Amino acid sequence: LNLTPEVILSLVESYNDDDFEKNFRNNGGGYVNHKMYFATMNPDGQKEPSGALADAINSKFGSFDDFKSALTDSAMSVFGSGWAFLAYDPATGELEVITTANQDSPYLQGLLPLLGIDVWEHAY
Repeated sequence: LNLTPEVILSLVESYNDDDFEKNFRNNGGGYVNHKMYFATMNPDGQKEPSGALADAINSKFGSFDDFKSALTDSAMSVFGSGWAFLAYDPATGELEVITTANQDSPYLQGLLPLLGIDVWEHAY
């Protein structure tokens, strides 16, 4: 099998071994979250989304500024270690701002992360 970490994370909860799940959630989630986190950083990148993503953000949150406020508020609500994400829910076709504890990934909730903010103690 040639499964990506993202696919494995989405399947890990069905595996009936608590130690494996905990270890993979922490290590696999950390890998996937940071892979996406660093891939979205670019000093010359866009400061705001455009096209379909901008339209979806404006539709869901009202404006890009309102989205930034929602994501900031979400990140500020994390106590200790975790993440704030903009995620896409393929079941509903909607964007969501969510938080996860520790290294948990949105993939574990059936969501696709689009943007993540690492709010671990070392991140600020």
